Amino acid sequence: MKKYISALFFLFLAFASFGQEEVALSRQDSANVNKFLRASLQQDSLGHLRESCDYLNRTALIFWEHNHFNEAIKYYSKSIEGNEKLRNENALAMIHSNLALIYTDLGDYDAALNYFRKTLAVRKANKERVGTISALINMSVVLNNLNRYGESSKLLTEALDIAREMNDEKQMCSCYGMLSQTCDKAGDTKKSLHYFELYRTFHEMIQGKKVAKSRDEAENQRLKALLAESEKQKKEFELYKKKIELTEKKEELAVSDSTNKSLLQNLSRQELEMKVLETKAENETLIAKHEVEKRKKALFLFVVIGIFVAIILLILYFAYRSKYHDNIELALKNEEINQQKEEILAQHEGLLEANEEIQHQSNKIKGSINYAKLIQTAMLNKREGINSFVSESFILFMPRDVVSGDFYWYAKIGDEIVFAAVDCTGHGVPGAFISMVGNELLNRIVKTEKIISPAEILYEMDKGIQYAFNQHDTENGDGMDMAICVLNKKKKKIKFSGAKNPLVLIRDNKLTFQKGSRYSIGGLEIRKRKKVFEEHEFDITDNSSFYLFSDGFQDQFGTESKTKIGIRRMRELLFKIKYKTMEEQKKVLEELFVDWKGFEKQIDDVLIIGVRV
Repeated sequence: MKKYISALFFLFLAFASFGQEEVALSRQDSANVNKFLRASLQQDSLGHLRESCDYLNRTALIFWEHNHFNEAIKYYSKSIEGNEKLRNENALAMIHSNLALIYTDLGDYDAALNYFRKTLAVRKANKERVGTISALINMSVVLNNLNRYGESSKLLTEALDIAREMNDEKQMCSCYGMLSQTCDKAGDTKKSLHYFELYRTFHEMIQGKKVAKSRDEAENQRLKALLAESEKQKKEFELYKKKIELTEKKEELAVSDSTNKSLLQNLSRQELEMKVLETKAENETLIAKHEVEKRKKALFLFVVIGIFVAIILLILYFAYRSKYHDNIELALKNEEINQQKEEILAQHEGLLEANEEIQHQSNKIKGSINYAKLIQTAMLNKREGINSFVSESFILFMPRDVVSGDFYWYAKIGDEIVFAAVDCTGHGVPGAFISMVGNELLNRIVKTEKIISPAEILYEMDKGIQYAFNQHDTENGDGMDMAICVLNKKKKKIKFSGAKNPLVLIRDNKLTFQKGSRYSIGGLEIRKRKKVFEEHEFDITDNSSFYLFSDGFQDQFGTESKTKIGIRRMRELLFKIKYKTMEEQKKVLEELFVDWKGFEKQIDDVLIIGVRV
């Protein structure tokens, strides 16, 4: 009996210990993983966090199915971060449950127990009784693996109480089965047998109800067949009875014939005649008795058949009555379902109308942003135009969103060529708006007022931004960081000034890194201290090159390393590729950025200006 109890959970143990080795992903599975991860990033960039998390869950499931447990944990954990922002408790409960099962497969039962507890908390908070029972049973399995049988029994008893309140026989059956196994492992054979008997009783009851339900569907046909069979058996019984009667008569005649032969041999003729008369009388008596017995048997058979028919009629009556009540109950339920269906359809129509309105508003917003991009593109200097000032140059411009908070600017005033790389506060539409203000200020300061000193340009930009946003009287702190450089090719000199952003200069096989001043353009810093923008002058030689840039490139995080590219790595790369053409340098920088970023989200706009003299 003990072996029979343990066998109840043999299947669970077999699944828990089977297939722990990693299985290589097929080509299709690998393609699906890449597709889901790209879709997740795309949905995240669009602000569709729920859809992004769904794709992460689908990715984790593929890895889990192939026993790549660490990868599955990684992407489920990312999904948890998103769903916590959404406060999607049902999704969190599902993911926590999946993580608990994964840690169970890995044999880390403490971690599994922790995640099952989180699932249980959500199920109880939402008053999901079936989900609560499932979580309690799952926790008891883990506790059994930790040999904490007392805690396991307590949780199973709690689950059993809920199942009893619901009058859910299947859940009660599961709880009794788990209690039997837990007590068996704890060494309490008496309780184990008690719970096993309850488990078996409920199991047989459930199976019996399943059989009864399927039997009810064919009850009328079965009863008709039963009546036909009864008629057939009745006829067969009558034939069998006649056969018995003929057999008995033959036996009697055989006995009589044998007796007569014996008398012929042993008696005289007179004695034979007397014996024949006696025998005839006895035979008549036997025949009379046989007729009586035959009538008794016929009466008994009639009574039995009558009782049998009465039982069948009673069964048919009760079956009809039960079916009648079931039909009434079914009709009521159908009416309730139809009413719920009408409510759901009404809600669905409302959701469709709301979705159409949201889509309409979304299209209007997207149209506005795309139009803003056209305005910003028209505002910026053409990248190709810079080659008319210097033959070797590039501009790497990669906005994070449709429109950018970074912008580049250049102009030629006499022999002086002015280059500027500007990083405005924020990105997207707010940053793009500030960039338009900055662009107009540079046009006025340099092209109209003919100011070509980098430090003076920054000073005038600072005053212009403060005035444009009324920062002396408001709390508006918007502004920009920028690096500005003035090149005189005839004098072979460059002048540089930076508002936080630096300059990288490569000449005579040496790299010079010149930091900018510690102040931004605009903002509220003017209230704290007076700004000073320092100006630096450098002599240059043939094939010298310099670079102006915002902080978007070096601040980008990578998928694999989870670290930034960093200014040191960027400087080393610029020095390494110094002999390549400027177009080739742009390609190298762009490829490094894309490879480093991988599946990570681009965190900021990227702008790099490279010039070779």
